[in-house]
Amino acid sequence: MKTNVDPRLSLCRVALSLALACALAPAAHASASGDAAILMEAVKAGRPEVVAMLVKSGIDVNATLNGEGSALISAAKLGDATMVTELLRLGADVNRGVAGDGTPLIAAAANGDVVITRQLLKAGARVNQVMPGDETALINAARSGKLELVKVLVNAGADVNLGTDADNAQPEWRTPLNQAASGDIKNYLASKGAR
Repeated sequence: MKTNVDPRLSLCRVALSLALACALAPAAHASASGDAAILMEAVKAGRPEVVAMLVKSGIDVNATLNGEGSALISAAKLGDATMVTELLRLGADVNRGVAGDGTPLIAAAANGDVVITRQLLKAGARVNQVMPGDETALINAARSGKLELVKVLVNAGADVNLGTDADNAQPEWRTPLNQAASGDIKNYLASKGAR
């Protein structure tokens, strides 16, 4: 059951979240991590107008936060296509990756999000980019079980044999083929030369 929420209440929640982020981040306006925390709160709140205001006030749209990556990575993880569009408009680097957090494209693929994957590819995302401690976009897409997503990436030039050893705790060579969630995906990848 959907309820109507007073927009002023939503704005108050965003303001409180931002105030909390400022209070928790040491020297919020003096540090990159503080800026990133403030920006992340606005992204998580789903408020592109607040994100735009923060970036226009001088916060780096590409600031990163350990464990979350950049604002664009977070928006991709959240599946927020509107936020992705706004961050790209504001100059977010579509290929900015963070070790352990991946790239926006890797996050979108891990989320199984075809729409955001297409947005990022259109904006120039490198389809075969690999980050330390992470997997490729195609490996994540194959694991998601979404054949359409796998096809989008392969058609954009994803290397069907590009593997990685992402998990340092339990080393295992991972490829799109050995991580495929379904027989359809395995058959498709094999038809494209995966081994």
